[in-house]
Amino acid sequence: MSIKDVGRYLRCLFWGAVVSWIDNTRYKASLIIYLLDVLLSGLAFALLGKSIVYQKGISVYGTDNPVAFIVSGLVITHLINPVYERASWNARGIYNAMKSPVPLWLGIMQNIVMGYIWSIVTMSINIAILFLFGIVFNANIVSILLLLPLSLSVMFSLGVLSAGCNLIVKRGDPVRFVTMALTYYFSGRIFPVQILPASLQGVAWVLPQTWIYYLWRKSLFANASPLEILNGLLFLTVTLVVLASVAYGVFQYGINKIREEGLIE
Repeated sequence: MSIKDVGRYLRCLFWGAVVSWIDNTRYKASLIIYLLDVLLSGLAFALLGKSIVYQKGISVYGTDNPVAFIVSGLVITHLINPVYERASWNARGIYNAMKSPVPLWLGIMQNIVMGYIWSIVTMSINIAILFLFGIVFNANIVSILLLLPLSLSVMFSLGVLSAGCNLIVKRGDPVRFVTMALTYYFSGRIFPVQILPASLQGVAWVLPQTWIYYLWRKSLFANASPLEILNGLLFLTVTLVVLASVAYGVFQYGINKIREEGLIE
């Protein structure tokens, strides 16, 4: 790949993001409704946390404040979910991307960048809500710098696995459905894993999403150093290696399958 190619790809990413922004902000009423929805959702979660008497398990995550626990779940979700959601294309999206003159990998990256345009706005609003309720971060920057690429890579691999399965089954989105259901109920995004029955807690800690939410909160609120969260970092690293390998194999199999079926050249 030449420097000229790199420049062309970067321009594609930039102008794709610009077009997405223009398209999504064209109608002012829709933009205002979207921002109000984000604000009201964040406030609803914050008030939910405010009304909760101390829950079992919150302190394990580095904070005793229910508002900090619940709204930080929203912040982390908007940080890690776009890379998953935008990589887990359905079959039609992949067909269209492969018929485009833009390389498939660049199309996926462009889609992810577009997703983060809105995600950054949403995260900013929810962080402002945390400050509004008097929540102060006690973050460990080194831990965050280690967690950021690791957690995004894990979620990206899950997205690629989902996209590969979509190419194979061509109907529905089975991996996405299972992933979102498990994340909602077992990851600790909204409530601590510790309030689940003991048997289900064992299931929860097998999920990489559970570790992601746990490690991010510990790093943001408890100033947890890399050594203090080393077990979690190692778990995510091993998970990434296995998940990325499986995701690549499934996605490649799906691409070969639709080629054999004559759906793409």
